[in-house]
Amino acid sequence: VIDYFPASLEDLAKCEPIYEEFEGWGDEVAEARSYEELPENAKKYLCRIEELTETKISIVGVGPRRDQTIRVTKEL
Repeated sequence: VIDYFPASLEDLAKCEPIYEEFEGWGDEVAEARSYEELPENAKKYLCRIEELTETKISIVGVGPRRDQTIRVTKEL
C-alpha cells in the first residue's frame, strides 16, 4: 500500500486498486437540502471518503441544479 500517486507510468502499472463495498442507500437524494436529510448509508459513505482522503467534506452535490447543493456544517 502506498500513500502517494506514482511518478512513473512503470510504477503506476504495477499498482493494484483496493476496493471497498458500501451498502446502497436506495432512497432518492436529489430532494435532500441538508446533511440531516441524507440517508444514513450516504452519510456513512461521506464519512469514509473523509477518512480515506484525510480531508473534510464541506459541500455535497445531490443533482445538477444549484439548489441541489448541500453545505455540510456538521462533523461527519
